[in-house]
Amino acid sequence: MRGIRQEVMLKEMQADPKVNIQYAAKYAYSQNGYKRAIGANWGIEVRDLAGAKRQQMESLLQEANAKDKAIYEQALQQIRSAIHERASLRRRQWYLNEGLATSLEFITLISVMNSSNQEGLKDFFKDYNAEVDKKVSKAVLTEYVKQIKEDERPAELNKLLADFGSVDALVDMLFTSRMMKQESAAQLAKGTLTMNQADSTLLRFVKMLAEEGYALRQALSKYDNPIELARRTYVGGLLKYKGTENLWPDANSTLRFTYGQVQGYKPRDGVSYDFRTTLEGVMQKADSTSWEFAVP
Repeated sequence: MRGIRQEVMLKEMQADPKVNIQYAAKYAYSQNGYKRAIGANWGIEVRDLAGAKRQQMESLLQEANAKDKAIYEQALQQIRSAIHERASLRRRQWYLNEGLATSLEFITLISVMNSSNQEGLKDFFKDYNAEVDKKVSKAVLTEYVKQIKEDERPAELNKLLADFGSVDALVDMLFTSRMMKQESAAQLAKGTLTMNQADSTLLRFVKMLAEEGYALRQALSKYDNPIELARRTYVGGLLKYKGTENLWPDANSTLRFTYGQVQGYKPRDGVSYDFRTTLEGVMQKADSTSWEFAVP
């Protein structure tokens, strides 16, 4: 889904210098996350991290005494069951968040309007192009409808699609809303302009996404505690039988200090990365066929 959004944005940026200026930072921010995910998946596969975790699990079960082994097996089964049961919900949440909630810029517009922040509206429209947002919306919503079965989509979305006949027709109608223009958006936010059908339908669409996101979070939350308790039991087993030598705490959302000797990196056989970056090395990446690496 991220790739679909990036492709549409890039095409529009390359076609119009003004759009390029407006969307350069947005594209780069999104692209960094996209490339990081690709790199992380590559690293997981190349270094067979899944295999390493399986080996760790099997080793613990082999070393544990009979009583502890039964406890750890039960914990692992609890984790497997919870992950299996929530898989469909997680998939729906991923497509909703990645495909729609973070891709449709007009969702941010509604949020700014609800805050009655006139300066915020100016800032939003400074780097906003409704035609780009419309094209992105059509592309990602089409993919969402393709990937998520009708009975798993928000009922309100199915009704809107039935009312307008297609994704393109629905999006076209949404973008006739006067909220897409700064002056009328400001008037609607102040309440000095009465909403018409297109304005109301846009709000209805955004509300639907928010409600679906909340419903999915609530449905998924019941799995958090069982997984965490089972994980605690499993990690307790690793500490008991393996010690702390090769275990590190989860450092997310914590202040971290890194120290040690800076060295190179060998990701695979025959490939070595030095810890230095040189201008010569940077220029070796020049590629006239790629806009990202073309040197003027």
